[in-house]
Amino acid sequence: MAAQRTILTIPEELKARIRDFRFAERIDTEAEAIRRLITEALDARGVKAEPRRGAAEPAS
Repeated sequence: MAAQRTILTIPEELKARIRDFRFAERIDTEAEAIRRLITEALDARGVKAEPRRGAAEPAS
C-alpha cells in the first residue's frame, strides 16, 4: 500500500502529548509517533481496514 500524505490541525495540548510520547518511546519522527498512536487506537477498538473495491486479492 502506498503512503498517503494527510494534513491536519491539532490543538497545542495534543501536539505536546504527542511530542512527550515520541521522546518517551524514542521514536525518530513525529509522523512515526502519530502513525503508532493511530494504529494502537484502531487496533484497541478492533477496527480493520475494508478491502478497497477493485483492489487485487492478496496471493495465497
